[in-house]
Amino acid sequence: MSQLQRQLEALKEAKETTNVAHHKKVSILFTPSEAAALDYETAYNLGVNGLLELARVDARFSSFEDDLLAAKSVEVNRQLLTREDNAVLDSRIQELFLLLTPYGLLRSAQKVVEYLLRRYLVHVMNTDALLGCYLPYHQTGLFVELVKHVDVRNTLWEFLAPMRKTGAALPRGLLAQRVVVNPGLLEFVVGQAEARVGADPQGSRIYLSFVSALCMDTLAVDGGRSEKVVQVLVPFVLRTIRERRNGDLVAVGLVIISRLCDRVRLSAEVVATLLTLIAKVCSQEALDTIRWPAFVCFSRICHSQRPDFVRTKTLLRLLGAPDGEAALVATSSDVELRHFTGTLLVSLFRGGVKDAALRPALLRVASETAAPAILPVLPRVVNAALRQASHSPDRAKAALYPFLTGLCRRFPAE
Repeated sequence: MSQLQRQLEALKEAKETTNVAHHKKVSILFTPSEAAALDYETAYNLGVNGLLELARVDARFSSFEDDLLAAKSVEVNRQLLTREDNAVLDSRIQELFLLLTPYGLLRSAQKVVEYLLRRYLVHVMNTDALLGCYLPYHQTGLFVELVKHVDVRNTLWEFLAPMRKTGAALPRGLLAQRVVVNPGLLEFVVGQAEARVGADPQGSRIYLSFVSALCMDTLAVDGGRSEKVVQVLVPFVLRTIRERRNGDLVAVGLVIISRLCDRVRLSAEVVATLLTLIAKVCSQEALDTIRWPAFVCFSRICHSQRPDFVRTKTLLRLLGAPDGEAALVATSSDVELRHFTGTLLVSLFRGGVKDAALRPALLRVASETAAPAILPVLPRVVNAALRQASHSPDRAKAALYPFLTGLCRRFPAE
């Protein structure tokens, strides 16, 4: 295909897919009359100035001086480019927006966006990247201004159409309601968060805070009744905890799954997988700052989901964590988590029959867990221990006698 044929094809695609007749120049920094008088060269100089300011804070922005904000970019006309050339631009624009979110409200970032709107038509050709970048700022006037320039019809963003007319900001409660109606929006948001962690682990915190708050609001609105919402959240949490590549991301996953488990009954297989993954978080030195929250999350899941027992390997991982035994005693002493206390003791005894390494922890938890937490579950624990011992009396003897003797000494009346 000749160069002329490629250009003709690009023109045809532009008319069919964008249908953009830009009779007025879009702007987030200037009034319509000021924007109309602003030429591409001036917009370019403004964008470069903003990029240089950002590069002083984060050197990675410098790389965009060589392509998106190179001097030759002033001559770019996306409607004349081939699909392949536009795909290359799309990729670089996405990379820029991934880095831009933490700085989105700065004047320097808005200068860059001003040029992207003017020269690259990102409000038409990169709508998801643009609005995804600024979604954490959905309650600001800047987000409203961006939405005004986007044709949201028949897109993921169609629910924002009233904003274009009223100019009113979008409260998070309304956004949560929309997520319940269209879980695809939630899937988009968590995907944006994961992409930002990969591109900018430190700068992703703003997005992660937004995702965490949105998920909490969504569960408050929905109560876990929407199966599609659950189908988005559970895989997201499993990915965040399994990969363990970013402590902030894991922390968000722990918060979400704790709340979700309070409202939804998950399958035994999913619960077992969650407990195994969280135990790995507890034992990982690089994630020591969220070790205690991980122990608390573990106990909350056991309390709300009430598994029959916890796998021996999972318990050994918990006990292998720094101060693992002490953490288990502390969480099992919470009277609000009595089902966890019962499950923990049953699991320690069950595992201790076969693995002597669990027996010291069994005796310590039984002797040090606060009485108000352990007394309500004693019948369940003792009955489970006796049943286990009846199945393998010889092996159970070493675990059963010290366990029951310790309980009798501590609670003689009971």
